[in-house]
Amino acid sequence: FSHVKEANEIGAIEILLVTDDYIHSLRENESYEPLDLLMIDVEKKGGRIHILDSRTVPGQRIDGIGGVCAILRFDV
Repeated sequence: FSHVKEANEIGAIEILLVTDDYIHSLRENESYEPLDLLMIDVEKKGGRIHILDSRTVPGQRIDGIGGVCAILRFDV
């Protein structure tokens, strides 16, 4: 999450990928607010957000690396 947050700070995120299991785990165990603020900021900077189903292969892959990642506009 911290690497994705850093990429967002410089406006590098084109697409934010988040799994539904990651969102559900935040709601049950932690605060959802940091992710919510990140998603709002990504959209403000012209990025898009995709919520992936954790039962699909892409969703399982994203869950395997923490549940949140990004496709960037440029290298950071």
